[in-house]
Amino acid sequence: MEQAYILIIIFNGKVEYIITMNFFKNIRLNIKSAIFLLLFLVLVFLISGYFEYRSRQREVLDLMNTMTGNIISTVKKSAVNSILSYDYIDSRNSEYMKSLLVYLDNLESNGQIKRYLVDNLIEYSNLEQVSIFDGDARQIYASNKENWISDEQLASFMQSGDSLRSIINDGDLSMLLKRSEGGAIIGLFDRESLRRFQNNLGIGKFINDVSADSSVIYIAIQDLEGIIAGSKRLDSLTAIDYDPFLKRAYLEKQFDYRVKNYKNQKIYESVMPFDILQTYYGIIRIGLSYEPLQNVKNAAMRNVFIRLIILTVVGFIVISYAMSRNTIESLQQEKERITREVYELQKSLREKEKQNAIHQLAAGIAHEIGNPLNALSLNVQRLHRNLSSDHEDDRKLLTLIKNEVKRIDRIIKQFLNFSKPIPLEMEQVELNKLINEVSEVYDAILKEKEISLFWNPNSQMKVEADREKLYQALINILQNAIEALPNGGEITIDLREKQENIEIEISDNGPGIAAEDQSKIFNLFYTTKDDGTGIGLSQVYKIIQNHGGDINFHSELGAGTTFVIQLPKK
Repeated sequence: MEQAYILIIIFNGKVEYIITMNFFKNIRLNIKSAIFLLLFLVLVFLISGYFEYRSRQREVLDLMNTMTGNIISTVKKSAVNSILSYDYIDSRNSEYMKSLLVYLDNLESNGQIKRYLVDNLIEYSNLEQVSIFDGDARQIYASNKENWISDEQLASFMQSGDSLRSIINDGDLSMLLKRSEGGAIIGLFDRESLRRFQNNLGIGKFINDVSADSSVIYIAIQDLEGIIAGSKRLDSLTAIDYDPFLKRAYLEKQFDYRVKNYKNQKIYESVMPFDILQTYYGIIRIGLSYEPLQNVKNAAMRNVFIRLIILTVVGFIVISYAMSRNTIESLQQEKERITREVYELQKSLREKEKQNAIHQLAAGIAHEIGNPLNALSLNVQRLHRNLSSDHEDDRKLLTLIKNEVKRIDRIIKQFLNFSKPIPLEMEQVELNKLINEVSEVYDAILKEKEISLFWNPNSQMKVEADREKLYQALINILQNAIEALPNGGEITIDLREKQENIEIEISDNGPGIAAEDQSKIFNLFYTTKDDGTGIGLSQVYKIIQNHGGDINFHSELGAGTTFVIQLPKK
């Protein structure tokens, strides 16, 4: 029973990967493919980690945007309440200050104004100083010698139709009231109580309370002139005119955010338009700690790093497995190659031994048969000459015997030639020219039998060989190809240059050679033709072997036969 090994990888408490060794067994990876697959998976993990980081970052940004939106909404509500409170207190305070001035005017017009009364008012109210001027703008009473109203301001008020006017000089509030007897009565009032109220109950107090949260770096309301209100920890901020981001947010009146450096630390800053009761005051800027976003980034990087470690371990296992499998397969292929080469070498040696034995046998047979055959031939010729015309049948028999003796003699001569060593006269042979000569010999026969000859001339290809012997070998192979196509067909000659050899390939699309005959075609005397001698291909084999080359073939019934001659480069 086949064993299955399972590798389970758990990440963040979840089963992330389940890999069985059967999966590895069913795949075929070379080292390059395994490394490419590993790099591809690393890329996929990096991309997925990046998108995971972006997704979490977007979630945190949305949360921070919601948070800043809530803060700004609350600040706006607080500002509205503060403004309404300011208006109410200002109104009540103005009425109170006016009543004090009217009271002083009544006392003065009745001649009852006394300094101690004015001093009591100054001590028990927010009135600080009093001055009274007649219709000619001459001072007729002053609680203090210091004059805090300029002549221009006084003249402007007396010439106007206003009965009451408030003037603020350097933060001090002055109120001017027209005298019932002409002129003006002026009071300088203390604004400290109103400032304390604004600081304790106003928008500034609320901003500082919100800024007490450690995640809030600062809150500021800002216009083109500068900061209207801000948190205590806020020292300075970039002016709107000098910051394109702020300027765009101010002009477009839209929410926006960015990540920036503030006091040597990275912060998240959001900007929104700030308007109250349909009055546009400017923008409100909220700086929040970047730590939540940094934590998301660190978590995402940590996850990617852990996954890469897991992937590296798995990749190492896969690559090691692939290397071992490839090594085993390479060794197996090398074993098969060596076995095949040994088999081919043994086959070649057997063929050579067989050819040598046949050569020796052919030489012995030719020698032993030659002399008796010559005597037989001479006697048959003599008998043929001595027979009269009356013995026609005998003459025909002797003629038949004479022809067969000549045939035997021709075969014996071929044996003798085959058994002799072939002396080679080596020279540079242009294969293109040699094949042209061979094809020209059979040009008429090819046309007669409707056989098409195709080949790729290569005028640059040469080989060191015996031209006549190589010509004889090509003639024999081409003759066999023509004889295999009695009803027409195609013959292809192809020249190829390999690293160490030059190949001549001759193919036909004839009936092919039966499998049981393929191991015998180079044997001497073996032939499938009725009138063949079985010497031609044996002679071709011997010629190619003597050139230090090799000849092979492959054939399939119904698909034709291909001979490949390999000649060494020299």
